[in-house]
Amino acid sequence: MKNSIAPSILIAPPALLAPPFNESVIIIAGHQTNGSLGFMLNRPIGVTIRDLMEHGDDCDPIHTEKPVLFGGPVDKNSGFVMYEHEKNKPLAPGFMVAQGLSISPARKLLEEAASGNLPGRFDLMLGYASWNKGQLNRELSRGDWLQTSFSLELIFDTPPEERWLKAFEYLGIAPYAYMHVPGGAQA
Repeated sequence: MKNSIAPSILIAPPALLAPPFNESVIIIAGHQTNGSLGFMLNRPIGVTIRDLMEHGDDCDPIHTEKPVLFGGPVDKNSGFVMYEHEKNKPLAPGFMVAQGLSISPARKLLEEAASGNLPGRFDLMLGYASWNKGQLNRELSRGDWLQTSFSLELIFDTPPEERWLKAFEYLGIAPYAYMHVPGGAQA
């Protein structure tokens, strides 16, 4: 893996059995010396955008049946829109993950997405995952996570429930052929 942690994709190895991270795929959206920020990409929560927007909104949503994803165990009631945009031109306050992808907590952006007014694809996530200073580096060095390159195809062209297996395809291995040996070795 290249030496950059963000943006990249973390993949939970089969040995990671503890919920909510078992069989998870996480985009690492930010990595700095004081910590890391990520969003789970493959956990629909059984709620659609319509379910979240029915309470008095005047918009005429066309993407309201899109599933909402569990972004992570931190601040589970906060929504984040991950969306495509023109290179280096985010549409709302938040942060740019890559030149054409940003994440924003702006409610107005969600309304625009649901109404079909964004220039590209999007996902809505509730919550996020975070790591303290040095924590993610330690977990990666122990082999607690597998890491692969950032991929818009994995994020937007693959249904959420298929993203874990697809991420293993990017690594060129089958998930249950993977063996984790204590100390960070893999086979």
